[in-house]
Amino acid sequence: MVNAVELGKNVEANFNAGCEGGRGINGFEYSADGFSTRCRSLYKTPWMNLILQADGDHPDLEKQVRATISEYENAPMLWRVGPASANSEALGLVLEKSGLIFSCIEPALRLPLDKFNESGALERLRIEEMSTAKHVEDFLIPFCEGFSVPTDVADHFRILGRDRVIGSKNQKWFVGYFDGQVAACATWFANSGVNMIYNICTVEPFRRRGIARRMVDHVVKSSLAHYQQPVCLFSSEAGLSLYESIGFELIFYRTDYAYQPDNPVDE
Repeated sequence: MVNAVELGKNVEANFNAGCEGGRGINGFEYSADGFSTRCRSLYKTPWMNLILQADGDHPDLEKQVRATISEYENAPMLWRVGPASANSEALGLVLEKSGLIFSCIEPALRLPLDKFNESGALERLRIEEMSTAKHVEDFLIPFCEGFSVPTDVADHFRILGRDRVIGSKNQKWFVGYFDGQVAACATWFANSGVNMIYNICTVEPFRRRGIARRMVDHVVKSSLAHYQQPVCLFSSEAGLSLYESIGFELIFYRTDYAYQPDNPVDE
C-alpha cells in the first residue's frame, strides 16, 4: 500500500500530467527545468498559467522565483505549493515577498474502498461517456458554468476533449442528463498510479438534487473498472462535506498563491 507521502506526490504528478496533455493547444506550453514545473498560455485566466511545483530548497530561491515570474510577463497566474514542492514553508514566504498573494487552500482526498458509501440510483439521471462532438458541447455547459470559463479557454477544452480525450484509454469524460437536459459533468484521469477525479460540476437549476453525488459514484466505479489503484480528488471547501459523506479522507492540503501583473514586488 502506498504511504501518504508517496500518494501525495503521485496525486500531484497526475495533475501535472493532465496539464501536460493540453500542450500545443492554442499555444499552451508545458515545461520543466531544475527549479520548477509549469504551464503557460496566451489566456488571461490564472489557472491556465500555473507553476505546478518548485524547489523550495534552491540555494538562490528568491532569484529563481522572480525569474520565473518574469517569464509570465503580463499574464495572471497561480503558483501551487504541495507535497511535490520541497520546503513549502520557505517557498510560500518567498512567494508572498515577491508579490504573490494567498489565494486558497485545496484539500486533496483519497477514497478507501472499504469506506465507499455508494448512493442509490437516480432514475431521472442518465450518465453518458463522452464519445461525440455533441457530448463535448454538452460537457462544456456545466464545466464552463462551474469554473466561470471564458470563451477562449472553453475552446481550449473543446479541442482537448474532441481531439485527445475521445477514444483515450486512461481518461474519460462524462455528461449527466436529468430528464434529458444537460445537468452535470465529471471526469477521471489515470496516471502516476492514481485515478484522479476532476471537474465535478452541476448546472445551477439542477443542484441540491443528489446529482453531483451520483456523478462521483459513477466516475469512481468507471475508473476502477479500468485501473485498480487509489482514487483521489481535489476538493473545494464547499464540496468537502459531499466527498466526506461518500467516504473520502484527507491526504494533504495544497496552497495556491495568485499573481497579478500589477501586484507590488518588494525590491
